[in-house]
Amino acid sequence: MAVKDITLLENDLYIINGDFSVQESDSQHIELIIDSWLGSWKQFPLCGVGIENYVKSSGQSLALKRSISVQLEADGFNSIDIYISPYDILDVTVDATRNV
Repeated sequence: MAVKDITLLENDLYIINGDFSVQESDSQHIELIIDSWLGSWKQFPLCGVGIENYVKSSGQSLALKRSISVQLEADGFNSIDIYISPYDILDVTVDATRNV
């Protein structure tokens, strides 16, 4: 069972018929955790990977995988599978499910 939350569209609230859109949000949560920096969330200052720190940093794929895994586990995800492209472009694919 996936978690539902307010939907964002391009980092802005998604409004349908004058009301907030609420949909399954697991993929949105994963994306926000990976993109945000530590301290970005006032209520959870230790949440965030800050993936921009890893751009053009060779040899850091294990550190990035570890950081993503720790952050997603703290958010309630399990069965986390992370793939990082071995090429110059930082391409991360995450498949995770929740303990609900």
